[in-house]
Amino acid sequence: MGQALAVAFARQGVAVAGGYYPADPHDPDETRRLVEEAGGECLMLPLDVTFTASVDDLAAAAIKAYGRIDYAVANAGLLRRAP
Repeated sequence: MGQALAVAFARQGVAVAGGYYPADPHDPDETRRLVEEAGGECLMLPLDVTFTASVDDLAAAAIKAYGRIDYAVANAGLLRRAP
């Protein structure tokens, strides 16, 4: 869902800053590529939403790269190991 939203925003001219959990099997470079193919800019950074500092770092990087944040989407998933 996060990748689809990032691409949809990019098609509307929105620069995208996304966070990804490093242990997740999804490839953040794929999202970056799709956003850029849709005509957008994309900043992808590792993120752990269980740490406030990690969220703050992503927000600061987005503001540094783009000057402001107009939209925020909370799309964190849950990874759980099961037998």
